[in-house]
Formats: sequence, C-alpha cells, structure tokens
Amino acid sequence: MCSHALGSILLIFITFSFSLQYTLRTMRGICSLKFSSRSRKRSEEREKR
Repeated sequence: MCSHALGSILLIFITFSFSLQYTLRTMRGICSLKFSSRSRKRSEEREKR
C-alpha cells in the first residue's frame, strides 16, 4: 500500500518535471525565435542603407 502510493507520487513528480522542462524549452524557443526575427529585420535594414 505504502509503496504503491510512493510510486504514484514519483510518477506524478516525473510527469510534472517533464512537462515543466517542455514548457521552459518551448518558451525559450519562442523567445529565441522572436529575437532572431528582430535581429534579422535589423540586418535587412542595414543592407538597405
């Protein structure tokens, strides 16, 4: 009984950590995409001048 509860808690913790890692990665990816697009626009403006 106790081991089963511990296992379920562990499973929940693992799932939570994985989801947290995934969300952090996606957020970082979105931020990097925005930053890269911004820098790309700046470089295009430089080329025009």
